[in-house]
Amino acid sequence: MDGYNALIALDMDGTALDDEKKVTGYTLRAIVRAMEKGCLVLPVTGRPVAGLPAPFMSIPGIDHAITANGSCIYRIDDYSSERWECIRKISLPAQTVRLIADIGKRHDIMVDCFIDGVGHIEKRFFPVIPTLGYPKGIADYMLLTKRFVDDIYEVIDGNVEQIEKITLNFRNDEEGLALREEVKKELAHVRGISVVAGGGQNLEIGEYTATKGNAVKWLCGLYGIAHENTMACGDQMNDIDMIESVSFGVAMGNAPAHVKTAAKRTVADLDHGGCAQAIRMLLEG
Repeated sequence: MDGYNALIALDMDGTALDDEKKVTGYTLRAIVRAMEKGCLVLPVTGRPVAGLPAPFMSIPGIDHAITANGSCIYRIDDYSSERWECIRKISLPAQTVRLIADIGKRHDIMVDCFIDGVGHIEKRFFPVIPTLGYPKGIADYMLLTKRFVDDIYEVIDGNVEQIEKITLNFRNDEEGLALREEVKKELAHVRGISVVAGGGQNLEIGEYTATKGNAVKWLCGLYGIAHENTMACGDQMNDIDMIESVSFGVAMGNAPAHVKTAAKRTVADLDHGGCAQAIRMLLEG
């Protein structure tokens, strides 16, 4: 469908997906109703395209996705058979990638490097992931969708101009979070990057113009969707610029205070149909 009259951008984890990484019946019915009314409904996520949640992507009519926090935009033909086309991509500059890789190596951080829509992590971290204190759904997502490699820095060197995003993952405890803050200060001296977080245990790094909000604006321009007919809903720091970029920016009830401050409305939390509520509010004016 090309004649969209509105755009609904939905974060995945903590917004459109419940704690079991499923789409609730309330949310599914709201999405289907929105698409029947001519809305372009799509996931806008920090995940790579290969890591998009199957329960969401299997909804008939979901035919676009913004991934890697806005670094890539895809047109989806058939997700289950991996028939998709990247229609816009913004990679990190090679020099910047090398600076980030040096930080990761110096601190022995679990680096997740996005290349051609797939996240890459060193094999030695596979047995470690369940012990890092991450929510089970996030740990399972990493274990099931990442490509585990012998040496992440060799992979980076061989694909240095093709890297969409780099995520630095930290142990979710006092020591790990202290290291995260130290690394965040180091990254502040690296020019031309956007540093956000999809959760308290990571830092997600992309080229500075590759944001969720900019990707939403680009897609609206592609299809001629008016700004006043745009809505976004999210729950984390990496959703703020998307929430601020649309006409109707919504924060989930489970979002932290700084995300709620950026939004025009706050809806119910994840366990009480907040995502479905946000969609209904747009449709009902």
